[in-house]
Amino acid sequence: MKKFLLSLALVAMATPAWAVTVANWASNPIVSGDKTYTLNSSSGLADPNVDVAVVDNGLVHSLNLSGLSTTSSNFSLNFTVAINSGTNVIDKTRVSQNDVLGNTTAGSITDTTGGGTFQDNLAGTAVGPTNTHSAGTTSVTFDVNSYGVDGSNFLSNITFDVLQAAPPAVPEPSTFALAGLAVVGLVIARRRAR
Repeated sequence: MKKFLLSLALVAMATPAWAVTVANWASNPIVSGDKTYTLNSSSGLADPNVDVAVVDNGLVHSLNLSGLSTTSSNFSLNFTVAINSGTNVIDKTRVSQNDVLGNTTAGSITDTTGGGTFQDNLAGTAVGPTNTHSAGTTSVTFDVNSYGVDGSNFLSNITFDVLQAAPPAVPEPSTFALAGLAVVGLVIARRRAR
């Protein structure tokens, strides 16, 4: 029995996920891995059955909004994902949604950075395109507005994926110094050759 409980504890630690309600998220930003998820605003998601879970999968971080079958009208959600440590940057984002009844419930999902804005209109069960962000992006804001939601036409979940990448290599000062010495050497060699 002890071994069984120990193995359960290890599995729980190996797959970190923090599920909260939208109300809890409003007062406490979610920190997972090197990301902070800050809720800016929401409407229509007050039901305590609506869960917000964040999972750190290495270079892919996901926020999953589930339990949406309890919402009987349209909802909106605006949140920011920011890198709070490390050297990686946000390279791409992707959004997917699942309509459990296969209806035409649709959502307009916009993710914005200083380097560009992407708007994806998703219908039914759909995965949005992978949007590539500008170099050096360290935060992304998602703005979600659903439409067509009522008591008989609803989503089960929406997942927001943030894909990280290592930033472009920046030459160190010593590299510039070596390049400068090489240029000086070429100039001297050319003058001696004359």
